Amino acid sequence: CRTNIQSLRASFSMVCLLVVDDDIAACLILQRMVQKLGFDCDIAHDGEEAVRAALEKKYSAILLDSFMPDKNGWDTALEIRTLQKGDDRPMMIGMVSLDNPSLRQSWRMAGMEKLLPKPVNRSDLRETIFRAQVQTNPQERINN
Repeated sequence: CRTNIQSLRASFSMVCLLVVDDDIAACLILQRMVQKLGFDCDIAHDGEEAVRAALEKKYSAILLDSFMPDKNGWDTALEIRTLQKGDDRPMMIGMVSLDNPSLRQSWRMAGMEKLLPKPVNRSDLRETIFRAQVQTNPQERINN
């Protein structure tokens, strides 16, 4: 049991998230929340920057704001999903101020696994990071 706990802690230390939001303050707040939970976090301020980051580095999860100028969260998610092949892809998490069935359907079609309401709640974020870690490191599912 102790080995499984140590293994889980070690794998959590490898978790890195990408937060994408055109609101700089929102990015910094989310980055601080993620870091206080003990995980690494990068930020991007638009869809193009997010696509470049996702191709350069392995993320456990990418949190995307819905409405950004130039490239919205849906288009960004679709492009990342199209460019990244295989099973080793990050969990895609949409962040929305408004939540309705048509938005949820749009996010699912863009390849999102989770939708978080804004402002993001710390306990929801913690649970989502855990799910992203398990999805990214399937060996942990076997060990626990």
